[in-house]
Amino acid sequence: VGNNYSWVSNGLDVGDFKIVVPNGVTWSYWKNNPNQETKLRYVDIIVASGGVLELYSYINMGDYGRIIVMPGGSVVDMTTNTVMTFNNNASTSLIYNAGAMDGIRCLWQNSGTTYIASGGVLTGEEISLQNYNSVLTNWGKIDVSRVVGNGNQGTINNGCLLRSDEKLQVLYLNQGANTA
Repeated sequence: VGNNYSWVSNGLDVGDFKIVVPNGVTWSYWKNNPNQETKLRYVDIIVASGGVLELYSYINMGDYGRIIVMPGGSVVDMTTNTVMTFNNNASTSLIYNAGAMDGIRCLWQNSGTTYIASGGVLTGEEISLQNYNSVLTNWGKIDVSRVVGNGNQGTINNGCLLRSDEKLQVLYLNQGANTA
C-alpha cells in the first residue's frame, strides 16, 4: 500500500536473491514463527539512501546473507526487542552499514563480519561477539550499552568512535590513530 511494504518470512534459501529498499520506501520485516529456526541465506537486503527497513522480528543470517545499508538509509528496531543474529555456519555473512542502525537490542555474532563505514551509526543495547572468528570493524560511530565476548571471543577493529556504557569485553581491541 503506497510506499510501505512488509514481508512475513519463513526464511529464504535461494541463490543470489536481492531485496532493494529504495528512496522513499519503508519495508517491514516480520518473522512468521518466532520459535522456528529460519535463516536468510544467499540473500542481500540493500537499503538505499532514503529507504527504511523496519524490524519487527529478529533476523537470523545464514550463509552469504547480507544486509547493506547505504548512506542515508536506515534500519530501525520497531519493537525494542530485535536481535540480528549470525549463525555458526554464517562465516560468509555480512552487515555493512554506511547509514543508521537505530535501537538494535542485540547484534549477536557467532561468526561473520560487521562493518560500520565512515558516516555509519549503530546504536543499541548490546553487541555480542560469541566466536573467535567474529569481527566488528568500525569507521563510523557505535554507541551501545555493552559489548560482550566473555573476554576470549571476538575482535574489534576501531577506527573512529566506539562507546560502551557498561562494559567492553572482547579478545582483541585494535585501536587506530585518533580513535575514541
